[in-house]
Formats: sequence, C-alpha cells, structure tokens
Amino acid sequence: MNKKFQKDISFQAIFLFILPAIAIIGLALYVHVSQQENLLVEASAHEMALINAGKTGMEGSLEGVKNDVEFLSHYHELRKYIDHHQHDAKIDILNDFALLMKHRNSYDQIRWIDETGMEKFRIDYRNGDTLIKQDGELQNKKGRYYFQNSAGLPIGSIYVSPFDLNVEHGKVEIPYKPMIRIATPLVDIHGHRRGILIINYLGSYLIEKFQKSTAASYGTSMILDEQGYFLKGEKAADEWGFMRHRSDLTLGHRYPSSWNKIASEDHGQFEDAQGLWTFKTVYLQTKTSSKLVKRDEDFGWKVVTFVPADVLYEKLNKHLPMIFIAAVIGLFLAGIGSFGLAYLYRKKEKALSDFKELQKKTEGILLSIPDIIMQVDNDKRYVWANTQGLTFFGADVIGHEAVEYFEGEQDTYETVHPLLEGSIDSVYVESWQRRHDGQKRLLAWWCQNLRDEEGNITGALSTARDITQEYEREKVLTMQSHLLEAAKDSIIMHDLQGNFLYLNENAWKTRGYTHEEMLKMSVRDLDAPEFTVDYEKRMAEVVDQMRTNGSIRIEVEHLCKNGERIPVEVNAKLIEIDKKSYVLSSVRDISERKASQQILEKSEKNIGIWSNMQRSGFTVVMCPVIFSMLTRHWSKCSAMIHPTS
Repeated sequence: MNKKFQKDISFQAIFLFILPAIAIIGLALYVHVSQQENLLVEASAHEMALINAGKTGMEGSLEGVKNDVEFLSHYHELRKYIDHHQHDAKIDILNDFALLMKHRNSYDQIRWIDETGMEKFRIDYRNGDTLIKQDGELQNKKGRYYFQNSAGLPIGSIYVSPFDLNVEHGKVEIPYKPMIRIATPLVDIHGHRRGILIINYLGSYLIEKFQKSTAASYGTSMILDEQGYFLKGEKAADEWGFMRHRSDLTLGHRYPSSWNKIASEDHGQFEDAQGLWTFKTVYLQTKTSSKLVKRDEDFGWKVVTFVPADVLYEKLNKHLPMIFIAAVIGLFLAGIGSFGLAYLYRKKEKALSDFKELQKKTEGILLSIPDIIMQVDNDKRYVWANTQGLTFFGADVIGHEAVEYFEGEQDTYETVHPLLEGSIDSVYVESWQRRHDGQKRLLAWWCQNLRDEEGNITGALSTARDITQEYEREKVLTMQSHLLEAAKDSIIMHDLQGNFLYLNENAWKTRGYTHEEMLKMSVRDLDAPEFTVDYEKRMAEVVDQMRTNGSIRIEVEHLCKNGERIPVEVNAKLIEIDKKSYVLSSVRDISERKASQQILEKSEKNIGIWSNMQRSGFTVVMCPVIFSMLTRHWSKCSAMIHPTS
C-alpha cells in the first residue's frame, strides 16, 4: 500500500467519520444528561417519600400516646380516687395501668403528679415487667420543666415535651434513655386542679420507627431539635449534645448554610454543594378539645435525610461508564466502518491489478524455490511443477502418474494413501526416484493435502529435496565408524582438560570398563599415579607441544579397572571442531614390545661379555647350533623393538 493510497483512504475515512462521530457524541451527552435528570428526580422523590413515611410514623406514634393520656385521664377508677379519695380504687388503677404498659411495651412510666409536684403514684416498666413504686420511693417533680409547662395548661390540653434523656434523682440515667413526656391537667369534681397525668414514652421506639421508615435512604437520616442538636445523628457520638453542653454537636455547626435553609422552612428539599437535603417538621402542638392550636412556645422536630454529594453523583453517574463504553464502541465501529468504506472505495480501482501482481509474485516465488515442488490430483498424476520439478523429472512430467518415476519396489503409495483419504493432513517420506537423465536419486518428500471450499480432498502439494549426497555421506560416516570400532588400537578423543568425549570399543573393553563408565572418566583417572603428578601443568605442556609440532608421541601406563597396569604408546594430535580444540589419540598396547626389549637387553649384555672375552685373547669354541639360535633371537627382538624397520 503506497503513501498516496494511504493518504487518500485517510482523508476519505475522516470525512466519512465526522458526521457519525458528532451524532454518537451528541446522543451520548443527551442520554447522560437525561439519565442524570431522571435519576435526580427519582432520588428526590425516593427521599421525599421516605421522609414523609418517617414523619407520619412519628406523628402516628405520638398521636397514640396522646390518645392514651386523654383516655386514662378520664378513667373512672382514677376519677373515683381523685374525687372521692377512694383508696381501694388505687389498686385497680395501678393494676389496669400496669396491664396497659405491658401491652404497649413502649411506656417507661405512668404517673399522677399532684398540684404540689409530688408523685401520687408511679408505675415503671423494667425488663418486660411493671414495677409499682411504694410511697417512700415517690419523688417531688415540682422543679421539672415538664411539670411546670403542663400543670397550668387549659383543661383538656395535651402537653408533649421535647426529646431529652431521663433524669432520676437529679442525674441523667445511664445508659442513656431518650424520653418524651406527654401529659394532661387533672381536675376534681369541684373544678380544682389536681396536678397532671403523665406518660413517659420511650423515645428509642420513636427513633427506631423513624430509622425503619428511612432505612432505604441513599444517604443518612437524622432527627434534630429546634436548635439543630442531633436526637438521631449521622453517628451515635453526635447525639444528645445539648445534654452534654456541646454546642459543636449541631447541624448548624457542621453545615451552617444547609441548616439555615432547614431551620427557616417548614419542609422542603434542596441540593447544595454538600448534597441532597430532604426535610419536614414534626410539630409538638397543644390540643384543646378536638382542635389543634399552635402557639408561639410550641416547637417541632426536624426529620431530615441527607445524601452526600459524592454518593448522589455516584448514583447519578452510575450509567456514565456504560454510556461511555457504548459511545467508544460506537465511535470505534463508526471509525472502522468509515475506514472500511473508504478502503473498499479506493481498493476497488486497483483490486484486479494487485491480484494479478500478487499472483505473478506467488508464481515467481514458487518457481524460484530451490526445492522441487509438485502437485498431484486424486489419481496421483502430476498437474503442476515448478522449474526445479521440471528440471528433475523433465518437461513432459505433467500428466504422468508419480509411480512412473519410482526406482525399484517401494511402499511410498501406502505411506501417502492416508493423506489423500483425509485421515492425515501431512506426511514425510523418502523415495528413490529416476531423474530425467536416468540417474537414480533419493528424494525427501514433505506432502500436504489440498482441499476445496467444501473441505473435499483435491490432491496434494509436495516439496522434495535431493538428499542423495547426504545419504552417501552418511554411508561413509557409518563405514568410518565401523572401522574405528574395529581398530586394534584404542582411539580416544578428549577435551583440553582431559575429559573423554569419544572411545572406540577397544579403548574401554581392554581396560575392563563399560562404555558408560569410561565416558565419565578423564585422562587423570586412566593414567598411573606417577604420570599424574602436576597434572594440569603436564597437560598444558603436552597441548603446547602439539600446537608447536602438530602431534606428540609419549609412553605412559594405563590403569585397568582391576588395577592391572598396561604400558601404552600414545600418538596424539590437536583437531578443531566448530572452532574448538580437542585431542585425538591413537593408543597402542606395547606390553609385548616391552617384554622383548627386556630380552634384547639381556642378549646384548651377553654379547658384550663375549666380545670382551675375545678382546682379552680368550678363545671360545662355539657350536654352530648355539650361534644360529643366538642370531635368530637377536633378529626377532630387534624387529619387535623397531617395528617400522
């Protein structure tokens, strides 16, 4: 692909890509913004529904307590006790009220506190059971705010105290016990005020109901008093700060601007830098008859859910990765499509010429390959051949069956038959073939079957190489190997450190070792101890002499496996294989020569004595027979000592 062709494709692909890319990006942005808006609306509606449920649940619980207070204040046994001082009615009151407490399971105390602030009776709920306080255990609550705020209310009014922690004998009860007190004034039959009837409602039930109602919030839920203190906070450590005089534990201290909006409005929902706020006010109102009357001194709790910005936008952006991936895939496909269209458009003009050029190059490559390439059909007839194939078999090979060129009987067809059946895809075979000039040559064939588009076998394509010379060389090497193994001398090759690399049969057999055992040995292991003194130095000197003289001849003694010594003559020379030097040695056993030499030395000594006797004038008459034996013995010894003579 030339540069001009690439440039034409690039420009056209870019042009075709611009419009779909703009459309894909615009669609992705639109989907993302729409998803964000929909999810924000969904999250807002979700949080508002939860806060409504939380507010309704709290108001419903408080309304139930208010109804109980109103009902108990008119209870006939209580009226008897207040109006007529019938003390026997007190027992019925206590029993009935205790039964109500067990049934409700959420009232901590029910008390009658008279107009002086003194508790007249009190029933506590502890660990699933009721406990009626004795007279000596009753306390005066005149100074407590809930008594002062409820005792002077109009008759029939209901008072609901703020949330706080229960106080016993002037101290906050531990563990913390959140409490709401709901009371109503009492009067006797003469219209005189007789204090209040008050129920201590366990605020934990109210908080728990609110938590259950808002548990599905995407963020956190809170209950705040009118000053912003946490009655139920983001974490337990934030709660009841006003009881501990901790002005820092308020929503206003933590989120000033957000609290200002929440405190100034009755209900609402807004999003700011901190996140999404949803809130409503639970008013604690007085009640006169059936009419609710809000007064200036009335207050309310703020119930709030807060979804932090990171949580909110994580939810709002949860579809962003999918939109991004879809956009990237769309752009990628659009890019591929644009490039493909541009490529096909430009390629169409030159497809035919490129195909012809490729076909020409392919044929040229096949024709120029030095190996023989032949194609046969299912009838094993040659249908195509490259130049080397035509040169080897002759120009008239096309149309002839392959068997016509076989030399001698061979099972080549049996080997190739599974290839044409399709049971195998390729096969290697060596076959003697007749060249066009009549010479017999050994060819190595690599055959691969050919299939059509339906997978049917249509023939085979084979590559062949003339390996006749390699075959002949291998025969020569085999013969040389046999000659080496048959040699009477020991043929040994070792590296320059003396480690054995090759041993003919005579080398290991005459020394009593197996071939494997001796290959693990070295010259140091084989030479007698007196020849291995300063082994490394001696070996280096021998190598230097061979480099200088070309070869070296030395006599040493070899140790057999059984400890026997063999005197040997070593003729060694350096050879080089793959640019690395080795020592090749011919080692001859000279035991017989050594023995003959000893005999000769004795004979020479005797002849020396004879000569001395003659020089001294001593005449010896020698028998011709003895002289003849001595002469033959001398000739034999001389031949053994000097075999080349």
